[in-house]
Amino acid sequence: MDSVQLILLTAVLGLALALVLFSFQGKKVATGKSRSPYFKPTFLVVGANGAGKTSLFYKLQDGAEQLSTVSSLEPNVGKISIPFSNPAIQKEYQFIDYPGHLKYSQLMKKLITEDITVKNLKGVIFVIDSSSQSLAQEGRVATICKLLYDLLSITEKVPMGIDYLFAINKQDLFDTKPVFKVKNMIEEEITKLVKEELSATGQARGGSGIDNDDDDAEAFSKEESTREFWKALMGSSPAFKFELLEGNMEFLGGSALKNKVQNWQNWFDEKAMNYGGM
Repeated sequence: MDSVQLILLTAVLGLALALVLFSFQGKKVATGKSRSPYFKPTFLVVGANGAGKTSLFYKLQDGAEQLSTVSSLEPNVGKISIPFSNPAIQKEYQFIDYPGHLKYSQLMKKLITEDITVKNLKGVIFVIDSSSQSLAQEGRVATICKLLYDLLSITEKVPMGIDYLFAINKQDLFDTKPVFKVKNMIEEEITKLVKEELSATGQARGGSGIDNDDDDAEAFSKEESTREFWKALMGSSPAFKFELLEGNMEFLGGSALKNKVQNWQNWFDEKAMNYGGM
């Protein structure tokens, strides 16, 4: 083999080795994206601060009482085994209690869309404090509905949607609102949010007449996508109703503090029996 052939052979082998390494690294990166520690079949507990999310999280997870009444600032991650009624056939799922601060909403969207992924989301438990004192607080209902509005904008975009359990908590209190009234309040507030969304159609992207950067363009695209989703969902309906949604939406009362959680456990059991392959 002369020197020219040797040089060519060396170059070919070097190129082949480079391609193999590039391919390996590409697979490693792609795999890494799906290796979040949260990438598991999951039930997600959400709601506004003070609704009783964390108490319910511990109660359903292992029957334990929550030792601290301080609102969670970090997600609580555990496991839940269902159906509750038949331990012999229980299956284990990841169980996450997410903080109720609206300032964490972008992180929650990332958790759902990138870490857990929507296909792994088996249900959302939306906890609501139904006491009149809580619901009468300024901006309380608006906060609840803004969180729910953002969640539905994600979960309803998948075929058949995601099932929700609205855990209407603190039904043991003397000043509690009935479950159906809580539902009506939420529908009325969501209607306002939808109308605001749809009326924003004519707003300019940046308002300056200057081309926006890629981040602005991407944000604008997402806003348009959300707007089109709500427009299609509402159709000719003058007001938002939960019956318009693809996912199954159940409103069930109870009290985590008084251990009145049977209705909520039954919801999990029904899902486990009806969707055993989930």
